[in-house]
Amino acid sequence: MISNTWRERSKSSSIKARREMGRPKFVVAEACKEVALHEIRVGKSLRRRMGLREGDIVEATTPRPILLWVRENGDGRDAKISVHTARVLGLGKRYLLELEKVRVSEAVYVELSVPRGYLGKINLQRLKTALHLVPLRAGGYVITALPREGVVALKVKRAYPPRCLVTLNTMLLLSRE
Repeated sequence: MISNTWRERSKSSSIKARREMGRPKFVVAEACKEVALHEIRVGKSLRRRMGLREGDIVEATTPRPILLWVRENGDGRDAKISVHTARVLGLGKRYLLELEKVRVSEAVYVELSVPRGYLGKINLQRLKTALHLVPLRAGGYVITALPREGVVALKVKRAYPPRCLVTLNTMLLLSRE
């Protein structure tokens, strides 16, 4: 009888964890210069409350969706993202951000839409290196910093699988906006 109770509890907790995986959570985020382009820094108590761990990937649902790495930001209840990321997403200094924990896998191919004037300037190998292990989703945006061009926002036209990480094995395609 005791073992059945234990099995039921463990089964219900794993079902609950799976349900929590895709449930969106809201957080007030602040733009900060010290944060990298592809990450969101979340305080320990806020991460615990949201069910996130360092190294998880979340989707920020904004008018321009983007995937971000979750990083530690002390013990507080605050969240911070890059100033450049906030600017590209069209957000102010402080704003309400909807986060959803997602799973990603290695990208087979990614087609990026390049802004006008950048297509001839972007070195494909530098871009692939700059995007190495960057999470992205089809229909969303990815932000990168290139040496000559500075911070560039690229729209992800297509990707397989739809939520993925760019690796050195990923086939990268560029097209005009």
